Amino acid sequence: MENGVGVVDNEDALKMENFSLKQKEALKMESVAFSLYSVMGFVYSDYSTQEASSMLPPFHFLDVIMTAELHAAVGRHEDIHAILFEQDVRVGRIIIDIGVEGSIEMMKEGVGLLGLRKRIGAREVLMVSEGATTEGFVGLATADDKEQREAAPQEEEEHVSVKREGKMGERSKVCVTGGNGYIGSWLIKKLLAKGYTVHATLRDLKNESKVGLLKSLPHAEGKLVLFEADIYNPTQFDHAIQGCEYVFHVATPLTHEPASSQQYKDTTEAAVAGAKSIALSCERSGTVKRLIYTASVVSASPLKEDGSDFKDVMDETCWTPLNDSLEYVFLDPFNKDYVFSKTSSEKHLLSYGNDENGGGLEVVTLACGLVGGDTLLSSSSTTIVCIAQIVQHERAYLSLKFLDGLLGKIPLVHIDDVCDAHIFCMENPSIRGRFLCASSYISLQDMANHYALSYPEFTVKKEDEDGKRKDIKWTSTKLCDKGFVYKYDAKMILDDCIKCARRMGEL
Repeated sequence: MENGVGVVDNEDALKMENFSLKQKEALKMESVAFSLYSVMGFVYSDYSTQEASSMLPPFHFLDVIMTAELHAAVGRHEDIHAILFEQDVRVGRIIIDIGVEGSIEMMKEGVGLLGLRKRIGAREVLMVSEGATTEGFVGLATADDKEQREAAPQEEEEHVSVKREGKMGERSKVCVTGGNGYIGSWLIKKLLAKGYTVHATLRDLKNESKVGLLKSLPHAEGKLVLFEADIYNPTQFDHAIQGCEYVFHVATPLTHEPASSQQYKDTTEAAVAGAKSIALSCERSGTVKRLIYTASVVSASPLKEDGSDFKDVMDETCWTPLNDSLEYVFLDPFNKDYVFSKTSSEKHLLSYGNDENGGGLEVVTLACGLVGGDTLLSSSSTTIVCIAQIVQHERAYLSLKFLDGLLGKIPLVHIDDVCDAHIFCMENPSIRGRFLCASSYISLQDMANHYALSYPEFTVKKEDEDGKRKDIKWTSTKLCDKGFVYKYDAKMILDDCIKCARRMGEL
């Protein structure tokens, strides 16, 4: 047993001198799979370790899908369909979709692939299809394989061909607004790697650096179509959305540009009008099933309505008060505009999704925390905010202090988890409504302590601990209750921000 996860270690086999490191790792992965199936009461095929060693394909990196939470759910014989639905293995991709009524089929095909099958009634079957290569070895990894994750390349590997009947059939066509942004560019990369056809919007198709970045992404050729569209002219999005089944509305105006359009008085009005128009475009398309909006946790402040104090918890029931009582928190007009625009846009889209006249459009809002990690862009403003305590960047530090003042602590989430959460909300049929998206909720003092201990070469800003904020609890579990699993904790997020900043020359 290892870290609360069922792991059957074949130590004798792992110590055999004639086994290569790749074979040893693959045997470890197989033992995890065996444990999972045994707990679920499945009959595991007779497949000895010696047979496995003779059939192992080249071993690369296996992504995390087996967790303590999953193990506990299996032990309780709960329906884990949502927990396992559409998880990825980063080497030759495999889709897993198992419930307690599932069965297992061994598909050797010369390389020992393990096919997984789930029956829903007599109609729906999920299985590995023909065409799997030797790089498609299937296994499960534990959640603590940090060294392997750090050693693994960022880009997704080629995915194993998968056939699904009764769900989405062939990979859908999706639209991503704001495709050249920090989140948008990573999201497009992940969608392309999973086989989706992506319509991406940019404000200026003549910007060669931004266009070139997206066109250079793996699998972009033949799968990525770029459209010019500006949130200040929202009807321009019609062509990009037409024919798509799912739309990710990531774009948002950050500053008011009256020169671009005089029909809006401020950023909030422009953002709400843009969100409304995107929803209408989805409805007019006749093809869009679901709209996923990239919201922000700045809309979910646990401050009380009068701004005098914080509530005890932070979850999906929290809405930031949009009144003059918070002037002392906003300070910077930019922060106020951003909070008002994101909060108002999210509320509008949620009301649209609940409106019986909304054309049947399903709406999901993901209120994301402060996003950290690597970037595909030449710079990353959010990464700089994450490390503002150790860099001489006063504006970034003020942004960090603003989030702390508005939210009580800092909700953190890794860019990889953010993109996975977006895709999870598209692929999971039971998802709709509002979800907060953050894996950690820590104080400025916690952040400073981590940097001081882990990076003594830097001078870290000292923070005054506010006692009343220690009592605020992050109680949002909606996304995880649906089966989503975060892969990165606060330490991993902050460490990846340091790596990114060093790569970009910020440190």
